[in-house]
Amino acid sequence: MHCIKKKRSFKGFTFIELILAASLTAIIGLTIYATLGQAVKVWVRLTPSKGVEDAQIFMEKFVQDVRNARQGEGGNFFGTKDELSFFTSVDSFSENPAFRFNLGDTAYQFSEDAGTVSVSRRNYSQAYEQRDLPPTSTLSGLKNVTFSYYGFDPDEEQYSWQEEWVKKGYPIAVRIILEWVDGGKLMKLSRTATFGWELVP
Repeated sequence: MHCIKKKRSFKGFTFIELILAASLTAIIGLTIYATLGQAVKVWVRLTPSKGVEDAQIFMEKFVQDVRNARQGEGGNFFGTKDELSFFTSVDSFSENPAFRFNLGDTAYQFSEDAGTVSVSRRNYSQAYEQRDLPPTSTLSGLKNVTFSYYGFDPDEEQYSWQEEWVKKGYPIAVRIILEWVDGGKLMKLSRTATFGWELVP
């Protein structure tokens, strides 16, 4: 008797097919990784960090304070490289809308040691009595804050940006520059504010 051997059938992948499949998987994976990496970079670039958002909010309040400044009501404008003060409308938090905002003064001051710029607000009586009140708001984590003032320079006989304003009257504009470190990178934000009236030199 002859034994008939059944032919076995092996179904599977050859070595070359496995290499091709692994190569295609790697290429697709790298493509997806590169695409997601670019998307994350774009998202990080377009999404401001908390430091940037805090600085932008602070800048908006600064511009609003300058726009609300009052001229010719007994208040003087005083400004140096790291501080300034002027008369403006101060929120009295009164329930009566007619008396919600009163005349007062607002002062900005940068502390290099603390790395903060503080804002203090006083109503008219507090300013008249020269009371020292705690800051109403503070922006921290700063490397430097610089104020400068645009107006007529009698020495140079021209309009220019100046480091201080201790003369009579108001400058035409005030500029503030905030600097801080975010993720090892030096960040800088600048804003120029003009007053809510037309100044006559």
